[in-house]
Amino acid sequence: DVFDPRLPAGHGLVVGSTGSGKSFTMSLLLLSAMAQNPLIFIIDKGGSYKKLCNIMGGSYIDLSGDVAFNPLEGRNIWRERTGSISLMLQVMVSDDGKVSREEKVIIERLVQELYQSFERNGIDRECTLSDAYRILRSQKLVDPATEDLEKAQRQVTLHLARWTRVGSKGTTFYSKILDNPKTTVTAENTDFVVFDLQGVEQYPEVLQVIFLYLTDIVRQRIVKEKQRQKILVFDEAWALLNNEDSAIFIAELYRTMRKFNCAVFAISQDISDLADSVVASAIITNTYRYIILRQVNENAINAIERILGLNSIEKMVISLLDQKKGYYSEIFLRQAGIGSSKMVVSPSPMEYWMATTDPKDNREMSELLKKMPLEQAVKRLSENFPHGISTKGGM
Repeated sequence: DVFDPRLPAGHGLVVGSTGSGKSFTMSLLLLSAMAQNPLIFIIDKGGSYKKLCNIMGGSYIDLSGDVAFNPLEGRNIWRERTGSISLMLQVMVSDDGKVSREEKVIIERLVQELYQSFERNGIDRECTLSDAYRILRSQKLVDPATEDLEKAQRQVTLHLARWTRVGSKGTTFYSKILDNPKTTVTAENTDFVVFDLQGVEQYPEVLQVIFLYLTDIVRQRIVKEKQRQKILVFDEAWALLNNEDSAIFIAELYRTMRKFNCAVFAISQDISDLADSVVASAIITNTYRYIILRQVNENAINAIERILGLNSIEKMVISLLDQKKGYYSEIFLRQAGIGSSKMVVSPSPMEYWMATTDPKDNREMSELLKKMPLEQAVKRLSENFPHGISTKGGM
């Protein structure tokens, strides 16, 4: 039970090597949880949940398509969003992930002055990054007589320029995707939402800003529907966060989401990546369920033993986890205060075809979709190839 009442919160961590079935296992967990009618939000990098989302009648948002963002949108709630807005601006103006204390002061003042100036002047539209840039260019956010912050304001102005249509004359990808009057994607109006970040992965800074913004708008929906159960999945996407302020953001997310009946799942290939990340303590401290899939080398197993404090029997169980593609995958499940055990994920043919990301399966699915709707294609393939194209269990 994703929402097991014996746990302080439903937060979980899924760890497995490439090809071990992390996203597949998560998809089956989501399918199981659907019986409780939760809201489901997934922030992904790679399209693993597209088929499942479409079958569930959800909203699949591919950032490689025609999308636009305005991270400053939401004038009526800007005070509640000050922390996340400031963090996004810090990413924009950072130098190798670092922002000085003086630059943070300028950013905080910029956010306040931006929204208050719109209120003072009765401007009836959303603020944009170009508006923020104009304020930096036209106003001193420091008191020269008592503060040595003018250099910090110049630095913030210089770095923010490329993110704005005014500062870059509309020539940069940064400004085209983030400096817009309105955001064209939403976490509203559907119970199953997937954001696929892969379309912008060649721009790591843009990816990080969008990740923070999407997490923020998802959080707003979660808070609004307080009583309903919810699941928020970060499939490798959490790894985008690489500074202390990001860690604080994630820690706060994990702490507050349990108050709103939301289980947060982080998925990672290598637990060492998590241990080396600044967000490690935020995730580990607030995680109560661990799902470990097959590991391919001893170093990975040793890292899991060390980070999770496994005993010798638990380590041995993990080292012996097995998998037969298309049929089953053994997992190690550990739940805080409850216990640990080896379990087996064994999908039905329909579940298999709803969750598979195998390239051969996807090619066969693509060909069949030229002839029939998705649900009919899933049914046909589950009958003809109950364990996938790569196995010999077909008709």
